[in-house]
Amino acid sequence: MTAPLVVGTDRERVIRLRRLERRTALALAINSLVFGVLIAGLAGGFFLYLALNAPSNTLFYTAASFALGLMGLFYLFQSIRRFRAVSARSDYWAAADLSDVAFRLDAVGITVRIPSDIRENLVPWSAVRGLTMGGLDLVFQVDPGLLPARYNDQIDFGLLALDTQPETIRAAAVEFSGGRVGA
Repeated sequence: MTAPLVVGTDRERVIRLRRLERRTALALAINSLVFGVLIAGLAGGFFLYLALNAPSNTLFYTAASFALGLMGLFYLFQSIRRFRAVSARSDYWAAADLSDVAFRLDAVGITVRIPSDIRENLVPWSAVRGLTMGGLDLVFQVDPGLLPARYNDQIDFGLLALDTQPETIRAAAVEFSGGRVGA
């Protein structure tokens, strides 16, 4: 029997990726704020122009400036939502401990500690339906009901966050599951 495969987390890379994601999300929020202010300002200026120089078809221009104003408000509210999401994600990352071990594969199954859960979760090999690796993700599909509903019956890992090569993980899954998973 082979020793369990313990797949760790590349802590430095995860911290770098989180920092990059936070900067990108903040840039999007700032762009949305600037765009919203510009559009709302344009609508206000257009409406002011109409108030001072009312042409014969004022109703059309008034409706157009009103629509521009609504679009500007939409972008302003969108930017507020994005700033709140960045803040909430940063708070979650600060509160959730980044585990040194992402998951463990052994003869019994997959033992994983999901950051929002306090305890480790053991998923037996009989409940694992498959393993897929595509792009930047490693996904174990599991039978319904074993994980909380928010996980959609799958365990996802970003390959960039793991310290073990995907080929090693696949080989261990094939070996420990008796060829059912990852083949």
